[in-house]
Amino acid sequence: MASLTAAFKFLILILLATLLSACSGGSNNSTPEADPPQEEQPEEDPGNGSGEDPGDEPEEDPGKVPDENPGEDPGEEPTPAPEEEADTTPDTFAFEPSENTSVDVLVYSNIVEISGINQPVEVGIEGGQYSIEGSEFTTDTGFIENGDTIQVRHQSAESNSVTTETNLTIGGISASFTSNTGAYTGQLAIASDGLDLILLGLDPDGQIYERSRASLPSLDGYNENHQILSVTEHPSKDMLFVSSANECETISLGFEFNCAGNARIDRFTYDQNTLNYDGLAYLAQPPLRLSAPDIESTDTYKAVSFSVTNQSESPIEIADIVLEHADDTELTTDCIDNPVNSNESCTVTLQDGGEYMTPRGIIQIDTSVGQFNTFIAYILYEYDGKRLGYFVPSLMSEDEMGVPLCALHGYYADGIEWSESAVIIDSPNLIDFGGKDNKAGACLLSSMTFNAEGDRAYATDFFSGSIMTFDVSETGALTFVNEDVENPIDYLTGLAINSEETILYSGANTYTVRDNTLQPSENNDYDLAGHATELVTGENYESLLISITDLSQLGVYQLDTDPLAPAQIALVQSENVLADQAHSEDLRVFTVIEQAGDPDNDENPRIIAYNFDGETFSPADSKSIDLSFDACESCQQSYDYTVHPNTIKMNSEGSRAYSSAYINAYDDYTREEAPWLGAILSYDIDTDTGEILEQARLPLNGNSRALILVDIPASNKQQAK
Repeated sequence: MASLTAAFKFLILILLATLLSACSGGSNNSTPEADPPQEEQPEEDPGNGSGEDPGDEPEEDPGKVPDENPGEDPGEEPTPAPEEEADTTPDTFAFEPSENTSVDVLVYSNIVEISGINQPVEVGIEGGQYSIEGSEFTTDTGFIENGDTIQVRHQSAESNSVTTETNLTIGGISASFTSNTGAYTGQLAIASDGLDLILLGLDPDGQIYERSRASLPSLDGYNENHQILSVTEHPSKDMLFVSSANECETISLGFEFNCAGNARIDRFTYDQNTLNYDGLAYLAQPPLRLSAPDIESTDTYKAVSFSVTNQSESPIEIADIVLEHADDTELTTDCIDNPVNSNESCTVTLQDGGEYMTPRGIIQIDTSVGQFNTFIAYILYEYDGKRLGYFVPSLMSEDEMGVPLCALHGYYADGIEWSESAVIIDSPNLIDFGGKDNKAGACLLSSMTFNAEGDRAYATDFFSGSIMTFDVSETGALTFVNEDVENPIDYLTGLAINSEETILYSGANTYTVRDNTLQPSENNDYDLAGHATELVTGENYESLLISITDLSQLGVYQLDTDPLAPAQIALVQSENVLADQAHSEDLRVFTVIEQAGDPDNDENPRIIAYNFDGETFSPADSKSIDLSFDACESCQQSYDYTVHPNTIKMNSEGSRAYSSAYINAYDDYTREEAPWLGAILSYDIDTDTGEILEQARLPLNGNSRALILVDIPASNKQQAK
């Protein structure tokens, strides 16, 4: 058994040896012959004299079997080729800017191809959208591959001459695409809308639209029921000077009155896209201001009290308050010997316990800035069996106080109804000259003009009939210099000054400018007083004066013979008041605004066109100005109103005219329930025939009394990103 087991084991060993020999690839069972040893390369020795070239290759051993893969271990796996390194930074790319694009439209960049990457790279964008290979535009983060194309787009600016920028980033490399909207090519205008000033675009096709708006800010309550009266452009700055005052009252005939008080001039700046408030230039107010009176009544006495407020920037000393013509009236006050600081007040009280208990008298207030006079008047009269009283405190002065005369005028009036026992039945009903209870002075600065340099300004006041002179600072602040009172000027006055700054014209009346004063000419006359005055150059004359004189006459005068005595060339008489005039640059076409006459005749105001041949006016056409749009949808009853066209302006060719107008009602109901509304209208004018055709209108929410055409400022580009 043991011998069989040993034989079996031997057999297995023989079989295993055979299998191993077969797996090794040999042809017999002999062990493979070892490679013969390699000969060493001789060391390079140029000086050994062997004659061998050290650069010769050693001879190959003919008995050596060459390796199929030299240098590779036959027992190891082959090494793979190295992988390509990732590149996520693209080559630089760029977009071309888009110039003079339209306003508020989609603007597309040029298409660029991305190169220099070997795998997808992230794409991000700011201020726009992108599209890869013509796909849908998006703002989402995406990925782009080498050789792909990309395009960006954005919405152009809503204003002219504004740059919009889009930034695209791919793999850390960024490029920007910009578009610049072109400059506005239409006509710009400035108009008033209640207490707002609006920048208008007047397109070549006659359409009117609002480009910007800025409000006249409140000033210690003075802006209650305020209204803008005129707008004047500075001759050398992109600056506007806006005159405003208390809102006018109306009577049953549609006539306006009490348009005075709280007069101020404010500055605005503008470019082709925006209007901005720039500050108060001048406020026509006295150093001191009196309040409306407070009335106290008992069975034994009556008293009237009012406050004295310092409106200046410095303290004012009140040395004494003297009461004259007082009878039984007694005066008490806390004003004397106590400096009244800026914006602070003291009180004056007059009390009477006499037979009629009627406090009254003339009060003289001596202050460190001058002497003021005021009075409390009581007029006793009977009406319908009742005793009525009338109290009027008023502040006036004859001293030079650095303010115009109109700023010291005006009054407050209180009508008091008393019972037989001297007790007030009805509370006082306050009435002031400006129609409102925030009265300050009685100025109405109806127009302004500047000298050529813009450092001197002149303004007219309707209330006092004066022409005021102001110095103008670099920042546009106005400093009152002087006023020439009681000049023959009309209530719509417009001024003009010659280029030499030696003569000021108001209508056909002339004033010689001498330092800070104006010397009226001997030939001045109220019939020559005028408005809408301007100086131009004519075909046959170097200097012409155009103005509306005597309220209803359009006249052309030559100044070549004597600039202080305008000589009439042509005159045309209107049936009604002319509010304004305009003309083409060559003076061939004139237009005027004729206000309505008696409202009972149901006639609307008109725009009238004239042809002018250099010597005579020839009527060409006229059109009624109808503002019968839905003025008050919320009113509970119908009402009557009158139309007030205030201004007319024309382009240089005379082919387009623009007018501002407003409506106001005849009665108190409409004043409360239906606010004054306005409109800006445009007209086509046939320069050959003078035919007028209304082209467009822009309704406004307030009364529009002012309209001027302005040029696009030279430097008005902004950057918007």
